[in-house]
Amino acid sequence: MSSPSPVSDCDYIHFLVAAQCDVSCVKAAECFSTNGVVISHDSLNRFLTRQSLNSETLWCEVGPVVEKRNGWLIIDDTVLDKIHSEKIGLTYFQWSGTHRKVVKGTGLITLVWTDGTNTFPIDLLCCINDSSSLKSKKAKLREKMEYLDLII
Repeated sequence: MSSPSPVSDCDYIHFLVAAQCDVSCVKAAECFSTNGVVISHDSLNRFLTRQSLNSETLWCEVGPVVEKRNGWLIIDDTVLDKIHSEKIGLTYFQWSGTHRKVVKGTGLITLVWTDGTNTFPIDLLCCINDSSSLKSKKAKLREKMEYLDLII
């Protein structure tokens, strides 16, 4: 049986909001290790593997500090290419701007809010292209933005 983590999901979200640039388990361990308490990067890695940090938890923490009318929503549509993979879940053929051609990869949409000085993670969508998923990336994104009340 594993021991309880010294870090909660809200602690980790606060780290993500505060760090903004250098985000890694090593950096998080340095930040959380204070006053004689040492947290290893391995324990944070295990914590992240066990945790299911969802969009609602993130938005509950970040939402109150986001001024919707004074800033910008940045939407990044990225393809994590897996061109050498044979059988990897969540991959399908899609256009890659990096390769300037259609490649096999995972579609990832990242939502970040900034006011020019501060940057806050909003959400992350992994896009699956299969016959049972009839929603397009655009439909999933619109649904998420409506949920977060970000369409102005």
